[in-house]
Amino acid sequence: MSAARISLIGDLNSYESSVAGCGFAPPNPALQLLRVLYAAAASTIAGAWTLESDLSAAAGRRLHNPDAGAPKAAAAAAPADYFEMTFQALAGIPYHLWMRERAERDFYGNDSVSVQFSDSITAGGAATYRIGSTSATPVILEDGTGAVISGWGWQDNGYGVGVMGPDIYFSQSGTHTVRVQRREDGVAIDQIVLSAGRFLHVAPGALRNDATILPR
Repeated sequence: MSAARISLIGDLNSYESSVAGCGFAPPNPALQLLRVLYAAAASTIAGAWTLESDLSAAAGRRLHNPDAGAPKAAAAAAPADYFEMTFQALAGIPYHLWMRERAERDFYGNDSVSVQFSDSITAGGAATYRIGSTSATPVILEDGTGAVISGWGWQDNGYGVGVMGPDIYFSQSGTHTVRVQRREDGVAIDQIVLSAGRFLHVAPGALRNDATILPR
């Protein structure tokens, strides 16, 4: 799939030509370069995750893991608290992960999740962050130790001011599953973005007091 490992910040027609003969023919590659998922449409919701009404959230609903004072949890192969969604994406190209989160009481101990995928790989092709394993990439709303949290905010899987997290790659083109586990309770989520172009290097919205609702 080396022909597919190209920059997507360029002409889409060139990209479509480059993947010809690579073993897959997506009906519309452009639509698979940006995936916007509304958490309220999750196909599976387990454990303490709760679907709630929220006028400030996408489609007026969010998934919330209420603060019960639980300790921070490491990623589990068979977690009790998680939700899952499916989406379409292409193989062998980088996607950047963003989530819009909100922490109860804007408290740093209520602001993180662990994220896994059905067939995610590293840029070199090794399995990583896989569902059914204890490997996961964290998304932590607080932008570094002592940073301010305020309302909804967009964050990726990097930690630290100005730090971008690792991109996500997939071993096959087609349908994939994302699983979001509780890392800290008290967190709410309304949107998940996987972008191979527009938001590959820039967040979809603000880190604090955000009001960005992306169309699905």
